[in-house]
Amino acid sequence: MNITSALLAVDKTEGWTSHDVINVLRGKLNFKKIGHSGTLDPCATGLLLLLFGNATKKQPQFLHLPKVYRVALALGTATNTWDKMGQIIDQKPYKMPNEIELKNALQKLTGEINQKIPFFSAKKVGGKPMYTHAREGSNIKKESLTTVYKYENISTSEGLICFDVFCSSGTYARSLGVMLAELLGTCGHLNSLRRLSIGNYNLDGAITPEQIKNLPAEDILKCLKPL
Repeated sequence: MNITSALLAVDKTEGWTSHDVINVLRGKLNFKKIGHSGTLDPCATGLLLLLFGNATKKQPQFLHLPKVYRVALALGTATNTWDKMGQIIDQKPYKMPNEIELKNALQKLTGEINQKIPFFSAKKVGGKPMYTHAREGSNIKKESLTTVYKYENISTSEGLICFDVFCSSGTYARSLGVMLAELLGTCGHLNSLRRLSIGNYNLDGAITPEQIKNLPAEDILKCLKPL
């Protein structure tokens, strides 16, 4: 199979790690040189761009592209991972915000902001990922600058706040959720997270990990785009 330089758009489903998808592709296509343009947590879904062959040399420029995420924030319960996969560590009463209260809170999380870095993240401190420190019982508090451009499709239902966030690379959607809950006087965690786009790439034509697992190699190759 002659793959020189190509890209594959994957719509990752919940439960798969980004590396799981890559490993299945390597075995299916008997091709080793596959990279990614930014991983997704196992509980997150959505766009995962995989780079083949010489396209892996372009990984740095893909990593720095802006992203769009669809977020569902659950109010009143905090977890150690800041998403639904973690253990509950706190519970607080909450009042659902009205439109003005929510708009004002989101405005404080727009533009260049200092975001909290999740304890369970791959950010390295002292040569070790923060999730390693967290598993050893040490929650290291770190912050980083990021840019949030705007929010769209904002809605609420009992206990949930949903929105699409347009942001720079390096933004932790889990952090935005936790910080928004704090601004609203409570705690929270991400109930769901879906990546909708990376730069100009979106989910149009993306295939799922289940399709990758079940389709013949020839059909998967037809989904690759030269890059």
